[in-house]
Amino acid sequence: MNTLTRLTVSLMLVGLTCTAPIMANAATEVATASKASHKGAQKVSLLFVLRAETAVIAKDDSGYTLTLEGIDNKVLYFADRPVRLAGFITMDNLMNDWAKGANSFQDNPPNAAFVHGNLKTNDKGMAAATPLELMNPVASVNGWMFRLKSLDGTISMGTYNRVSVFIDGRNKCPDVGGILDY
Repeated sequence: MNTLTRLTVSLMLVGLTCTAPIMANAATEVATASKASHKGAQKVSLLFVLRAETAVIAKDDSGYTLTLEGIDNKVLYFADRPVRLAGFITMDNLMNDWAKGANSFQDNPPNAAFVHGNLKTNDKGMAAATPLELMNPVASVNGWMFRLKSLDGTISMGTYNRVSVFIDGRNKCPDVGGILDY
């Protein structure tokens, strides 16, 4: 290799070494800006999971109630695709935001699926969750009580153990402590 060729190759390598971090940084900034603007334009539909030691479904003069006792204060939330988002908020945050905003859970009660540790399975190993509509949450001595409406006519009164309630946000979730400010 002659001197001129070595000098040319050396300068090219120096140029690549110096510009690679700048190009990588610029690409990262563009990707981040694109990601942020893409997320900002999307509607986020959060779903929530409440967990409790026991649940009591009872009937009174005005319908059915669901009382969650020994409820876990951590409420799992996660987003529908295409947004990838998951985490925990407190039960108080969720309940404080229940009636906030246009199209709140108070104005438009959410659908929910009620499951418990003793669900019976069919011959194919499948078990059915109970679809509900949750309304008017109220703090009780041992947890939270909701008015409920059956979405398929299959409410069974009783006490249930190891309970999870999956709440559908339907693109109208409350702010729940700034989750949507991500």
